[in-house]
Amino acid sequence: MEEERDDILQRLESVIDSWTTEVDEAQRRLAEQLADTRGRLQSHAEAATESLQLDIDANFAILQRLLEDCREAVRDAFARLDALEAEVEELKREMAELRASRGAASAAEEKDDSENPKLMTWRRTRKVTIQPFDETGAPRRMGQILVDAGLITSEQLETALALQEESPRRLLGSILVEQGYTGEDVIPQVLARQLRLRYIHLREGAFDPRAVALISGQLAVQHACIPVRATKDTLALAMANPLDLIAIGDVEQASGRRVQPIIARESEIAAAIAQWYGTEGAPGEDV
Repeated sequence: MEEERDDILQRLESVIDSWTTEVDEAQRRLAEQLADTRGRLQSHAEAATESLQLDIDANFAILQRLLEDCREAVRDAFARLDALEAEVEELKREMAELRASRGAASAAEEKDDSENPKLMTWRRTRKVTIQPFDETGAPRRMGQILVDAGLITSEQLETALALQEESPRRLLGSILVEQGYTGEDVIPQVLARQLRLRYIHLREGAFDPRAVALISGQLAVQHACIPVRATKDTLALAMANPLDLIAIGDVEQASGRRVQPIIARESEIAAAIAQWYGTEGAPGEDV
């Protein structure tokens, strides 16, 4: 009996030892699996954090670009608003000048016309009807427009055309003004109607200094033009000859903006160039 009890105890101890070994082995494997899982989780967390940081940086860069675009749009809007305000002020000044001179103009015109018949036609510019286009909508020639409007005579046009044949580079309008057949203000107004462009007087407040600085005084003198207003993409350029494609190309290359021609008197452009560029745009300098 005692031997059987000892045998049973030995077997129990053997089973317990075996269980203990298996439990220890299971705990070891579980600890290894836990350590491996923790390592994987940490690696995935670091990768996810890095990816999230990259996404945040990319989105922040996009937001910065959008913000800069918004700022540029606001600056362009303010520039356009400044241009509109300048135009409104210019119109107000012109209306005031017109009202102030209307009464005296009629009497002065009648007297001056009798003394100088050559000036009779261009002083009637506000009283005539100008037909800049034919029945098909195509632009008509400048000389014929002026003759049909009664601003010059056919003989005066023939004389001016003959002079232009002698100097082909001279503009017909400049010849008509030099000969005293019409006033300096008439030609640009007719040209503006003919080309469907704006015509302005270059008042002191019409210029944006930032626009003027986009081209050099030498370039302004070379092509008889001066910037008035500018946006991010466009440049309003006062020109005596808006058909000068070489001038437009040179200014677009220098300013990096698309030129929008505006017609102005040549004498006002020259005076504005002298005012804004000084000696940089003085005649006689190398261009």
